[in-house]
Amino acid sequence: MFELKRPITRNSKTDLEDTARVKLALTSLGHYDDTETGLSPYADNQFFHSVKAFQKENNLKVDGIINPEGETHTKIKEKLATDEKSGNAFGDFWKNYMDMREADTIDADKYFHCKANYEASERGFDGEQAAEKLSDQRAWYKKNMRNNSNLDIFRDQGSNIYGREAAKAKKFNSAREACEIFRPKGLNEKY
Repeated sequence: MFELKRPITRNSKTDLEDTARVKLALTSLGHYDDTETGLSPYADNQFFHSVKAFQKENNLKVDGIINPEGETHTKIKEKLATDEKSGNAFGDFWKNYMDMREADTIDADKYFHCKANYEASERGFDGEQAAEKLSDQRAWYKKNMRNNSNLDIFRDQGSNIYGREAAKAKKFNSAREACEIFRPKGLNEKY
């Protein structure tokens, strides 16, 4: 679930998916707050500051470097595995993100956003809070870094909120059932 393709350092080309994955993990663990720049896939100053703070707090070498299967990567995986709220919310969002990419279906994003928020919120208050923070950061990124329209962001946030509220209402048997109203035509039935 939390694998890296190559090292993440200030002085090397990083894989954007790796950086996004680490930001999402650190956000889930409460070590990354990128309200000024959003949850972008780029390794910026805030990212390296957060990595160093995580390293310091966990008695690791404080160098801002994350090597695949190195001590920092391993410690993040360990924290995700032991922190039920953070690890599971991270997993919910990452799985739905990967499903959305694999599905490659027009207008499927709101369906997968709803599902991720529903699944994280089913885990209780902490999962709901993690889902809200991750959704808010993604919305900020879409508005400020990708210049998406306010209407598109409003619709995304609507599906996020709907997913969280549907989980709290406990009226549905699954995220798929709850989020069916966002399911686009042509989306593979396996999702």
